[in-house]
Amino acid sequence: MNAPAPRRIAVVPAYNEEPMVATVLEELYPLVDELVVVDDGSTDSTRAEIEAWMARGRPRCRLLVHEVNRGMSEAYLTALTELRDRLARSELDADDLVFTVDADGQHDLEVLGELVEMTQSEQLDANIARRDLSYHGPFKRTGNWVLSKWASGWAGAPLHDVESGYRIFRLGALAHALEFYSGYQYSETVEVAVVLCQLGYNVRNDHVVPVPVARSRTRLRDAAIDLAVIPVAAGRVWRRDPMTDAFPTDAVAHLSIAGVLGVLIALTLQQSTDTAFTVGFAALAAFGLGALLRRSVPRPSLALLGWLVALVAAWLIPQRPDPASGIILAGVFGIGAALAAPVVRRPRPSVLALALGALVIVALAGSRPIVLGVAVVAVFVAAVVSRFGRFGFPRTHRLRTLALGSTLVIAVSGLTGYFGASTVGATWFGGGVVHGPRASDQVAITFDEGPDVSATPAILRILDAAKVKGSFFVVGKTLDTSPQVVRDLVADGQLVGNHSYHHDEWRWLDPRYPELERTQKAFGRLMGTCPVWFRPPHGQRTPLMARVVKDHRMRMAMWDVAVSDRGKNDPKAIADKVLTAVKGGSIIDLHAGLDGTSSAHRAAVVAALPLILDGLRTRGLHPVRLDQLVGGPAYQSCDSTRS
Repeated sequence: MNAPAPRRIAVVPAYNEEPMVATVLEELYPLVDELVVVDDGSTDSTRAEIEAWMARGRPRCRLLVHEVNRGMSEAYLTALTELRDRLARSELDADDLVFTVDADGQHDLEVLGELVEMTQSEQLDANIARRDLSYHGPFKRTGNWVLSKWASGWAGAPLHDVESGYRIFRLGALAHALEFYSGYQYSETVEVAVVLCQLGYNVRNDHVVPVPVARSRTRLRDAAIDLAVIPVAAGRVWRRDPMTDAFPTDAVAHLSIAGVLGVLIALTLQQSTDTAFTVGFAALAAFGLGALLRRSVPRPSLALLGWLVALVAAWLIPQRPDPASGIILAGVFGIGAALAAPVVRRPRPSVLALALGALVIVALAGSRPIVLGVAVVAVFVAAVVSRFGRFGFPRTHRLRTLALGSTLVIAVSGLTGYFGASTVGATWFGGGVVHGPRASDQVAITFDEGPDVSATPAILRILDAAKVKGSFFVVGKTLDTSPQVVRDLVADGQLVGNHSYHHDEWRWLDPRYPELERTQKAFGRLMGTCPVWFRPPHGQRTPLMARVVKDHRMRMAMWDVAVSDRGKNDPKAIADKVLTAVKGGSIIDLHAGLDGTSSAHRAAVVAALPLILDGLRTRGLHPVRLDQLVGGPAYQSCDSTRS
């Protein structure tokens, strides 16, 4: 025997709706079993219109009255509280459906049957229609979007039009929700949506319906009230309904949040003068991008990919100590953690505080790599629980999921490749000698982008006066324009190396990298011998470039101490930066050549060099040529290079 169909009860609040109220009621009446109209202290003829319409034989309609306007929320509360009381007296059933419809004609009642069928077939507890707001200007649409995103965060579920008053509720769920919100002015619509989601009910808010009448009474004050009451309503649910069944999943999801906090803690352990700035923007990037991606794909379809993204970001962070890279990588980690985490039904401050405390202890007792390792493990646990707690994902989302996953893989791979190519110490991406033996009391001072007809001879005089030999990486085209300077360097016993032919920003991407051989040939014409050492311009290299270097029986020289040539024109500041970072076995990189270096910086490097030499001597460190520091020959026969 089939169960009886649920009753349909419509609630219509009305305030000064004289022109449309009778038309709306006339159209709505045949669609429902019962109609409850609340006149909220109208000052025009709205009540008279309602009473006249009811007098024409409408036995299934009841009129409730507020003598003074108390706001739409109070009108709803009056009607819904009465329905809840009738449910308690068993006059109504928990599966009865309650419709809320505005009396101003904004709602297209022709789609009501479609909404009811959707509610019943999908076993929804609330079906909140998403209005087509295309008739409104950008201010209204933007405000609605912001408010809906704000509500989604507090609801723990996606809400697309939280202000919509065109809704269908299952009476049992609605009666439960009435215990957790109060409503003020127009805030009932946003509060009940957030409360129902927080209570774990099945709420849908993405089905778009047309809006026949382009009308809005929303004011900025109303929006401010809604923004304020949303977290208050969510807070009431958290205090009164702990939802213990959701605690395990929530706790695991909070591990991902703790992982992001772990990354932020790791950023504070780097040596930087702007740590607060870096961590602040890193937090915005991590949580902002994470929240954005979290709403773009059905979880847990990309949970394990999210963990891999977080793993890559955590691996790259120690290699990129500059603030900009830290912010970017924190954002990437946040994306991965967001995709890995299961749905959070309820914030669990105690879990988050415990995890954060553990991270702080690890940070104080350990090092940055350990903190990052703990953060990655936390995200991995969340990803496993999220992914294997539910297999598969909706077919309708597969194309979007695959597109997002593919884009994420390509973007993270590209970012990893760029960081690998431009990070001096990333020997996994192209190799290179970064420093000599750390137990040594020797260091190597190297000069890039030369020779320069004024700066290089001045540097040579300073080195000769200090009885020091340096290493000069020469740009190939200057071998033709300043050959005598190069001859003087070699004759003086300085090491000369290959620094490409053009020293530009893009030729390193050529997998054949002909720049290397072109410069070697120029050396052969000038000197009859060719360098063993090569330094890539700007330190950018690829595995393919490393293969070309190896084929020419050469070695790639990087560095571990450098001074940027951008804005560093104070000799003392240059010397201080070098002497602060230098240690045994260091390779120091200074820029004193033609390409990419200003004349002011070249002059500053020349002036800083005596300060650097004195500082090294004070520290018991002795400058030598690169080949002496690392070992191996400085030059080779040009016949040994690939022709």
